[in-house]
Amino acid sequence: MKSSYSHIGVLVVLFSCSYPFALESIDDNKVLIVNGIITGDLGNQQIELSLAASLDTLFIIPSSDAEVIVTKNFTETYVFQETTPGIYKSIDPFKGEVGDQFELAINYPSGESYK
Repeated sequence: MKSSYSHIGVLVVLFSCSYPFALESIDDNKVLIVNGIITGDLGNQQIELSLAASLDTLFIIPSSDAEVIVTKNFTETYVFQETTPGIYKSIDPFKGEVGDQFELAINYPSGESYK
């Protein structure tokens, strides 16, 4: 009985098929990617900003010239400075603790803003 189930499994795998996925359109809209974590260690925290390129490219584009601000518990504000393209580090060291609330604000010279 066990042998017949294994043969059926092999037949399903052999006769399975896949269909290629054709992209109907690839637009030039860039999507902002935010990668960061506030650690429990006192230090300069880091946030990475990049733009996802269109689907037919294999790389991401660093997002520069942003104003990055983190507000902790609605009272403490930390400004981040771009150290290398797309990498922002807090000017003043800080840390997160259990129960803290953070808000991230990203503003671009073009007027685009994200919270």
